[in-house]
Amino acid sequence: MPLSARAQACYRRNRRQANTAQANIIGLCGKPGPRDILRNAPFGRITFANTDLIGGLAHRNSILEAYRAVGQLLDQVLVG
Repeated sequence: MPLSARAQACYRRNRRQANTAQANIIGLCGKPGPRDILRNAPFGRITFANTDLIGGLAHRNSILEAYRAVGQLLDQVLVG
């Protein structure tokens, strides 16, 4: 089955991005990347706070991630 021009362009873009270290950071075909999905909103009562989501392993980054995650949970509880 032949692919549409849009599907072919998406496939080529994915292949280029898969060959870089950025493939796990940025989304493919204009979609958000995995770290953006995990950081943007909690999944029920679960939030993710990991320094890998920022991209730098440092003590300050771990504190910022924890602060963000707790803030998301509190927003969910207080807003309701």
